[in-house]
Amino acid sequence: MPPSWPFTGRTSELDHIGATLAGHGSVVVTGAAGIGKSRLAAEVAAAFDQSRAVMRVHATQAARQLPLGALAPLLPADSPGSNLLGWAAEQLLVRAAGRAVLLVVDDGHLLDPASAALLHQLIPGAQALVTVRSGEPCPDAVTALWKEELAERIVLQPFGRSDTETTLRAVLGDALHPATVGRLYELSNGNLLYLKEIITDALASGTLTRSHGHWRWDGGPRMTERLAELISARLGTLSPAETKALELLALGEPLGLAELVALTSAETVETLEERQLLQVNSDARRTTVRFSHPLYGEATRARCPTSRARRRHRELAESLEATGARRREDRLRLALWRLESGTAHDPRIMLAACKLAWAAHDYPLAQRFGWAAHESGGGIEAALILANVLNYAERASEAERVMASVWEQECDERTRTLLTLTRAHTLAWGGLGRQDEADDLLATVEPTLTTAENKQEILVLRAVMATAGGEFGRAERLIEPVLTEPASSPLWAQAMLVKSWAQVYTGRCHDALATAAEALVRRSEWQEAVPPIVGSFNAGVIDAYRFAGELDAMDAAIEESYAATAETGTWERGVYHDRMIRGVALRLRGQLQPAVQATREAIGSSDVSGHGTVSPAELAIAAAQTGDAALAADAFARLESSLTASSRIFTFVPDMARHWVTAASGRISQAINEAVAAAVRLGELGAHAAELVVLHDAVRLGAASRIADRLAEIASWFQGPLAQVCAGHARAAADGDGRALLSTGQSFERLGLLLHAAEAYAHAAQAFDATGHKPSARAAAARAWNLATRCPGARTPALARLRAPDLTTRELEIATLAAAGLSSKQIADRLVVSVRTVDNHLSAVYTKLGITRRAELQGMIGHH
Repeated sequence: MPPSWPFTGRTSELDHIGATLAGHGSVVVTGAAGIGKSRLAAEVAAAFDQSRAVMRVHATQAARQLPLGALAPLLPADSPGSNLLGWAAEQLLVRAAGRAVLLVVDDGHLLDPASAALLHQLIPGAQALVTVRSGEPCPDAVTALWKEELAERIVLQPFGRSDTETTLRAVLGDALHPATVGRLYELSNGNLLYLKEIITDALASGTLTRSHGHWRWDGGPRMTERLAELISARLGTLSPAETKALELLALGEPLGLAELVALTSAETVETLEERQLLQVNSDARRTTVRFSHPLYGEATRARCPTSRARRRHRELAESLEATGARRREDRLRLALWRLESGTAHDPRIMLAACKLAWAAHDYPLAQRFGWAAHESGGGIEAALILANVLNYAERASEAERVMASVWEQECDERTRTLLTLTRAHTLAWGGLGRQDEADDLLATVEPTLTTAENKQEILVLRAVMATAGGEFGRAERLIEPVLTEPASSPLWAQAMLVKSWAQVYTGRCHDALATAAEALVRRSEWQEAVPPIVGSFNAGVIDAYRFAGELDAMDAAIEESYAATAETGTWERGVYHDRMIRGVALRLRGQLQPAVQATREAIGSSDVSGHGTVSPAELAIAAAQTGDAALAADAFARLESSLTASSRIFTFVPDMARHWVTAASGRISQAINEAVAAAVRLGELGAHAAELVVLHDAVRLGAASRIADRLAEIASWFQGPLAQVCAGHARAAADGDGRALLSTGQSFERLGLLLHAAEAYAHAAQAFDATGHKPSARAAAARAWNLATRCPGARTPALARLRAPDLTTRELEIATLAAAGLSSKQIADRLVVSVRTVDNHLSAVYTKLGITRRAELQGMIGHH
């Protein structure tokens, strides 16, 4: 069953038109076909059904031939006499029965002359809301409405990307893959009618599917009969010369104006521009031609025969070659046109294009060029580029087959080194479960190498593998000699990446940020050779802020990374990381249910390989902290199976999740033992950032006395505020120091770690209660409850004994008004009670919350 399409967006237009009509004005809404004019008018009109005599008119091409044809449904069958317009106006007033008239006219450009004249005559005595399609001939009487200022004209614009995404969420009910949102927005260009047709067909054909809580569109738009009819009607009748011009543009968009004119004629291009089928845009560099709407190009491609499309591509390629293909993007376009025309015989062109597409993270296109280069005789060079692209596109099995196809070929030492590196990377990182083979391969080849560069390449790969396995000290030792390389070299950049990640996970968060900044400032010098590592640097920056406890900076880095990935949404690994890290950020701020959703989406956006182990771990933690033991266990099982397939890649990840899964099942003592044991293992690896988190998890689970000394030791050198606060929490909880725990809660609040703060206040309440300080215990419990309500769904052991402050409904009502700043007399007047009653209730509130004055209420009641 097709989904329903609720009215979304257009809030400002809705409010503005409504206010104009409420002030007894009239409005004409203009815009392109399918943009949502009629739906907007219907929503506005519905709001006036009770206060106006709303009369709805839908003008049509057929009724346009008859006098008052559009208004016929509103008029009686009586003979109008000689004064047609006077009679019609009188009948409408009779129909209104004394109420103010609001005439709602849809497609006002199709009104017959008599209806248009009557509409003009009725205003301003009556009100009108008229929709008009832009670019269409319109009766003079209708255009006079805004020209004579009888009505306000509002030009409705297409939806932007965010409004399109909001609409899709409202229709489909879940989030969408960023690449899917981008493609749907680009194709529909904000036109809701086209968007609806595309979505309806994609759901029916099964190309738009839901997985792990988000929607993903695989495949391109199909020209359904309905969509083709809509677009064909807009394109109209075309001459052979116009058809050729549109086909060339559809297959090569955007084209330079000079290119298109050379292949067709100036007159043809001018005619198509006048008909608003294409648009000519100029900037400082060149004048280009594009379709006025993306779907015009889709429709033109759909009805262009395959043989003619190949000929058109060849014509485009030959034209570009004749001009020299001087621009960077020209090389990509030339390669693509040769590929599409069946004349991709030069592997050098395909290789150059593959590298450019890879640098842009356009992995589907890079794979096409890579396969073309490989299959047209590109040899080892083509195989190397293609295998690397396949690896980063999560297609390791295909990459291994490509490597195997050239492995036995004779080559020099440099080429053998590159083959070894690529194949070892494929085996170790591609989810093939063959890391031992990767180690053996490196051990076999390394002793045969004679040049420093080749040996250093092997060192860097070994360091990367050590980093992924949690051996950070070893990784830093391996890359030390490579850091002396020139700062512009790709080898140096890769070594700096290893260094920054090692610094993050060993607790030198600020050093890691400095290392990443030093490398990224030189990115233009090495990025084209190793494009994927820019994203890896950005991921390290995010984690540095995360473990330092600087969440605002972490959020800003996430947004920057998301913006970059949204532009190149074809990179699965980048999309996966952005969704996963958003889940982490939400969890740290106590937003556990959104965190569960985000990590589910991350799992759905990537084939889980060595790079996809973190999202199941994050899902397990977030689900466990909401008390969903079943979901946590399922996610952890997925994590363990992915690690089995990936050998030693990210083997420290389960240590950060296992104890939460156990705790969710109610086995707190076992969870504590698991956390403490995991912290020991992480400390031995040198993964001190993860060790810090797991040690503090043990505090949250109730084992502060067992690990307080170790946390204090780590905090003495760990960079960033988080370690100090965690260590303070451990010491205060171990000593049962209620006041120190209150201070810890405040510190966590300042960092934005609201769930951590709630737990610290809950620990403070327990400490005060244990020492007989009942008022302080109640105050701490109230603070904990206040923060816990801002972390909906949180069900952690520290909060298990927490109870809501036992306020009655009346007490909460009065406390809320007092917290808002109202005096006792103002509260009494509002609730129609005495001032004494108000003060008595406030006294009871103060006792239950453990406070003594009104000024303390706001922080206690604000989020109750």
